[in-house]
Order: sequence, then C-alpha cells, then structure tokens
Amino acid sequence: MENVLYSSEGKAGDSVPLDRHSDLRVKVIIGSTREKRYGDKPAHWISEVVRKEPGVKCEILDLRDFPMPFFDEPLSPLRLNGKYSNEVVKRWAPK
Repeated sequence: MENVLYSSEGKAGDSVPLDRHSDLRVKVIIGSTREKRYGDKPAHWISEVVRKEPGVKCEILDLRDFPMPFFDEPLSPLRLNGKYSNEVVKRWAPK
C-alpha cells in the first residue's frame, strides 16, 4: 500500500491526494482581533520557523483583515456551496 498525503482543499469533506512535487502550504491563523492581543507574536515566530523548511510555504491569516459577520447567512455555510452574500466571506473562503 502506497503512502499518500491528503489535502482537504476544495469543497467541505473532499480529500484529494497531494502532489509530492508541490510545496506544502501551511496557514497560520491569528484568531484574536482584540486591541492588545498576543497571538500575532507566536504566529509570526511559527511562520519564520516553518518558512525555513524546504518545500514549505507559509501564510499568516489575520482575522483583523477579514472582518466577517457571524451567523448572518440564511443557511448553514455547508449548504451554501460557496455562494456567500458577504464580500469579506467570499474573500476568506478560498483561503
């Protein structure tokens, strides 16, 4: 049996084999949006460490850059199939 890495990119619940020749992509999410937060400091440290690894790309996603509304869609996000009404949510979804 061959070892295969899987990615959950795409629609919710999908798994696709990763190409062993492509870079591994790591996304570090800063979840706090408070004024005097601390989460950005370890996020940047983690990003620096991860980027030193060959074949790894790292992106920091700061929720301050995505001021998303919560629970304002008429249906569960899973049932919307990517058809979001809010522009910020549309920008976040592909991340």
